[in-house]
Amino acid sequence: ETDVVNKQSVLDFLEQQNSNVGFSVSCRSIIKSPIINFFKGRIYNIHPTLLPEEKGGGTFSWRILNNDDQISATLHLIDEGIDTGNILMQKKEKLRKVYPRPSDYMTRTNVLYKELIDSFLDQLPLILDLKGQTQSNLEGSYLPRLFTELHGAIDWSLDGSFIEKTIRAFSYPYPGAFTFYKEDKIQILESMFSEYSHGMHPLTHGKVISFDSNGYAKVIVRGGFLIVSKVL
Repeated sequence: ETDVVNKQSVLDFLEQQNSNVGFSVSCRSIIKSPIINFFKGRIYNIHPTLLPEEKGGGTFSWRILNNDDQISATLHLIDEGIDTGNILMQKKEKLRKVYPRPSDYMTRTNVLYKELIDSFLDQLPLILDLKGQTQSNLEGSYLPRLFTELHGAIDWSLDGSFIEKTIRAFSYPYPGAFTFYKEDKIQILESMFSEYSHGMHPLTHGKVISFDSNGYAKVIVRGGFLIVSKVL
């Protein structure tokens, strides 16, 4: 249940603990006004982008789909919007890895999270009175959350390079992009696109033409072949 954070039982627990500062890290719920008001505005979130860019969810998968190698994090106040609160601190760097998966982005982003939290704690209690930088309503972007079972279906009509990105975008730690083979649902975790001008008709795209000695499937795709090396 993703909205458990807004239940009355959570408020009761916070009151029992005499909590006066709140911190949200990787919370899947939109924290609502009763919780925000309880902390009198002293409730903070860490978001894995440079706000106001890329509000919303699915950040690491979107980074792969959009060929974006940026790793970033923003510490901001929580308001009643989605990632719209005033910005206190930000960090960024480049992910130096070929063919990264979401887990690679997560690992490096967690390092930035720790650095921001350490900076926040080092500046206590003065930072609690900072209002931060207001986010402009005219700038930024929003990316919707992605769900593997909904958005991870492989579209074999796409160019092979896009299919390979889709597979990586829904790979570790996610269940894997999926397709169907002989009426069985197959989740693909690892693949490689091999560019080749085969001239085959689009109706052949998505067809398995061979298996090698390792059991890897060779699939016809637009612009070449997709070598599928790990499935569930």
